[in-house]
Amino acid sequence: MEFEKYTKKSFVLLGMEGSVHGDPIIILKLWKYANLRHERIEQYIIRNEEGKIDGVWGAKSDFSYSFKPWENNHTEGIYLAGVECVEDAEPPRGWDKWIMPGYEYIKVECVEDDNLFNEMTFNEAMQYFDENSIEVIASVQEYTDLKTRKNYLLFPIKELKD
Repeated sequence: MEFEKYTKKSFVLLGMEGSVHGDPIIILKLWKYANLRHERIEQYIIRNEEGKIDGVWGAKSDFSYSFKPWENNHTEGIYLAGVECVEDAEPPRGWDKWIMPGYEYIKVECVEDDNLFNEMTFNEAMQYFDENSIEVIASVQEYTDLKTRKNYLLFPIKELKD
């Protein structure tokens, strides 16, 4: 498992939001709804030079929307199946807008044979952080690079000040 520092300033996501209370199946439903209705936010999506979306985000926050770590051993919180959009994006009815804080992250590529919810990668990384006294200060984010089809977990270790 490789650990890489990654910095991302504050950014905007539009997506489908739901509460996860220990059963991550809701996450699959959110992605299904987002994928079926993505044309409603097309005009706001940030695209690369080739006109394509670089990636999608499985954004997480605690129930207070403070982006604190998920509760109950990281199994309960709010999830947003989303895509990065322009700052002034207005979410259509049924969509939600999150302004993600900027963080310095430790980025970890999810192992190929991990389950759908990347539990093996998450647990291994958290063990490494515990053993090396690295504090995860906010909710762990998921990112999928659409070009490479690789999934990553982003562990926030330092908040960026604007």
